[in-house]
Amino acid sequence: MRPNKTVLATRGRGNPSGPVLLAVYGSPADEAAVEFAFAKASLRGAALVALRVWNAWSE
Repeated sequence: MRPNKTVLATRGRGNPSGPVLLAVYGSPADEAAVEFAFAKASLRGAALVALRVWNAWSE
């Protein structure tokens, strides 16, 4: 099942540490999510971990 909206999850701390995680699945909203994740990682000086996800059972 694919969500019909972009999902954003963030930590509740004011000064997060660690990498930024980006997961995309082929939605038109992916481009905005990629831009946001790159900008956030750059702003924080953090690594960016990117995942391409899919559901083999719904194909």
